[in-house]
Amino acid sequence: AAGKTPNTQGLGLEVALVEVDKQQAVVVSQHFQTSNKNIFAVGDVSNAPLRLETTAGREGTLAAENALKGTTLSIDYNSVPYTIFTDPQLAGVGFTEDEQIKQMGVCACRTVSFEDIPKAIIMRRTEGLIKMAIHPQTRQILGVHILAPNAGELIAEAMMLVKNKNTIDDVVNSLPMFPTLSEAIKIVALSFTKDISKLSCCI
Repeated sequence: AAGKTPNTQGLGLEVALVEVDKQQAVVVSQHFQTSNKNIFAVGDVSNAPLRLETTAGREGTLAAENALKGTTLSIDYNSVPYTIFTDPQLAGVGFTEDEQIKQMGVCACRTVSFEDIPKAIIMRRTEGLIKMAIHPQTRQILGVHILAPNAGELIAEAMMLVKNKNTIDDVVNSLPMFPTLSEAIKIVALSFTKDISKLSCCI
């Protein structure tokens, strides 16, 4: 939750002509190449958008291929989820409201409280929210962020929705198991077109 600081001091990067940023992270291109074209950097040492175990492993594989084969492989970080394991957990994937406004000038966003999620009521863990951002014209799901118990488990479904460019209509037409926390994703999708306070328990 407190973040990470790259441990790059003492590596002699200035001698190798490898650029670092203000946080001492190695500056890399989308193909993991540093300012020294013969040196690649991945994981927590780099200034990549996400510093996660999952991304570090994939970055290492792709960087090795790029270095040895001359390819230009990269990661779509926009569809990579993260989780902060506080209690309740904070998890997200894709655009936040601020990011969508910055890029599109508008945010089609909805937020639903876990007080409206039947399983959360049953568990007596109603603290939390789920927020979804969609494209205002196509209704494509661009981002999902969750603050709730087990948010890290729920974000996996949201990851696939963002990665596969699904719309809220795809979600609304799905039939999640009742009662489960995963219903939260369908309920927030429904909130774009319906008053969820008037819905029956079985959506």
